[in-house]
Amino acid sequence: MASRYLEPEIERRSRAAMTRWQAGRLRGQVRHAAAHSPFSRRKFKAAGVKPGLIRSFDDLPRRVPRLDRIRSAIGFAPRLSLDQIIRSLIQEQRAS
Repeated sequence: MASRYLEPEIERRSRAAMTRWQAGRLRGQVRHAAAHSPFSRRKFKAAGVKPGLIRSFDDLPRRVPRLDRIRSAIGFAPRLSLDQIIRSLIQEQRAS
């Protein structure tokens, strides 16, 4: 009989172990983006975010500015939607 889990080693972890694993993956993704993506480096710099300071998901609300606050403070409105930004990232990565 097939297992009901696709990735048993991952899916059966305790909450604490899963949180540690996810935080490690997040740090790796942020490091990779900062090292290999000019777009991400520009975004980090513009937001005043130091990628090395993002250690866990708890750091995201504190380290990444909320756009609604910026919008209300200075009248900022993004030119691109999140979907457009993601598509642009994918195209940029495919081209490189």
